[in-house]
Amino acid sequence: MSVRVSAQGLKVLSVKFRYGLEQKRMKLGVYAAPVYLKCQLTPDAVGIGGEDLAAQAPMDVTLNEDTGMVTYTFAHIGRAFTVRGVFTSDRVTFNGFSIDRTNLEFQRDLSGIQVPGRPPIIDHGHARVAAYDLLMEES
Repeated sequence: MSVRVSAQGLKVLSVKFRYGLEQKRMKLGVYAAPVYLKCQLTPDAVGIGGEDLAAQAPMDVTLNEDTGMVTYTFAHIGRAFTVRGVFTSDRVTFNGFSIDRTNLEFQRDLSGIQVPGRPPIIDHGHARVAAYDLLMEES
């Protein structure tokens, strides 16, 4: 039996066994537990005017690579959205947001809803693993 890490950073369990004189290898599956993050844009986030929920308070994000879904919640107003995410080895992208998996940089790209010809609005921030926040509160 062996365990290796896939290109997406997931553990793959495989078993090697003998069948007669041949050796066979069988993958048993890839499993990734959901990841819980708190994402916050920097205070100078531009946005597009009006009530900017993502810039006001941390956004809770649950990344579920097994299902391909992302849930993001604005806890301070009780609104949550579950959408399909694009999971690559270094980035997760969903509804104009992206999270860098290597350094947890958080980004919001509003280019898709802007008036053509205007410069793109891309706001930056940072994500933290939510379990880390809980440990810090307890200490």
